[in-house]
Amino acid sequence: MTSIPLPPIDPSRFESNDDAVVAYKLLLDAEAQAVLDRVTEKIVHVRVIGYLFLEFYHRRGPLGNKPFETIILEIKSPPTNPNDTRNDVIFELGKLHQNRTLRACTFVFFPASSDTSAVL
Repeated sequence: MTSIPLPPIDPSRFESNDDAVVAYKLLLDAEAQAVLDRVTEKIVHVRVIGYLFLEFYHRRGPLGNKPFETIILEIKSPPTNPNDTRNDVIFELGKLHQNRTLRACTFVFFPASSDTSAVL
């Protein structure tokens, strides 16, 4: 199963928000590095954070600006570990959102047992 690459940047897409343009360029750079290195896990992580970034931007009306502004700050934050790169920050951020945000949205339709009568 392959994931869909992040769309190319169009600076006008972010309505002259320079921080958003910079953050998205960082995402594209991290994605390119992960693809070049052929590390599937990192590709997935950068795309998770990239598509959350785009969704938070497009849903500013119902969600407000805070989620979009927060994800920009997270993407642009410098590495805390001196051995990490900016891309490492992005990969870890994607992993964090995959493990916390996306998994919080999952639920079980049926109980773990094979007895489906409990559901009906």
